[in-house]
Amino acid sequence: MSPPDRPGGRPEIDDDEPAAAAETGGTDEAQAQLAGNFYRGLIVFLDRVRGRGTIRSYSGREIHFEFPFVQVVGAPLGGRAPGLDRLKQGDTVGFDVGWTSKGLRVTVINPAASG
Repeated sequence: MSPPDRPGGRPEIDDDEPAAAAETGGTDEAQAQLAGNFYRGLIVFLDRVRGRGTIRSYSGREIHFEFPFVQVVGAPLGGRAPGLDRLKQGDTVGFDVGWTSKGLRVTVINPAASG
């Protein structure tokens, strides 16, 4: 039996998921995700001149990003590094990842997801 759907068509998230993941030997992935399906992380390195940086995930993995291959949520379009001015080293952000020719990279950063 599938879980009931919420009005938006997305499945209902059970509050016991993190405990269930720990009981089954799973990761803390459910705890690490924020609303909007973003993972939570900390910007540990940010080079504004070269337009690249590193985010440390909730699990401790460091994942790199580089402009213009990353999209910042809420940033205006255009320019060399749109949204770079919304990021600061030490900020807690929401992020999403994808596979590139250079391995796993951050593809979307949500600076407003710092809650």
